[in-house]
Amino acid sequence: GLLMYATYEHCDPLTTKLAKQKDQMLPLFVMQTLSELPGLSGLFIAGVFSAALSSLSTCLNSMSAVVLEDFVKPFREKPLTERMINWVMRSTVVVIGITSVCLVYVVEKAGTVLQLTMSLEAITNGPLFGVQFIIYIYFVFIIVCDYLGVYSWSFSAMDKFCSE
Repeated sequence: GLLMYATYEHCDPLTTKLAKQKDQMLPLFVMQTLSELPGLSGLFIAGVFSAALSSLSTCLNSMSAVVLEDFVKPFREKPLTERMINWVMRSTVVVIGITSVCLVYVVEKAGTVLQLTMSLEAITNGPLFGVQFIIYIYFVFIIVCDYLGVYSWSFSAMDKFCSE
């Protein structure tokens, strides 16, 4: 990001119509920067796609394992065979994958992803922060009062022993 900013500081590709949208900025930068070395821009784009697919496969595998361990195994009386485990995990990956592809169209119609993410984050983090803040203040109050009680007791005990 910083390298792109330094490159396009005086010439914005969006205003000059080199890029029509913000998500075209990275491919434009890669093509302009690495165009002198044949194959390197394709290697970069392949690396970006492989990183995205690796993260996607990790998420799908993790979600299928959670479904298996938390929603299937507890409700089975007999243990699952290896074949049944494979079937459950693969079918869960297919269902979650299809659901994710369908949600792409929902997010596309809902507006910008950033605005949606920030709204959902504010909706969930606001009350959570409030509860955490109240708990923090409550425990700090208990700890301070506890220390004040201990210190006042120790001073009164010292007075009692010193006066004898």
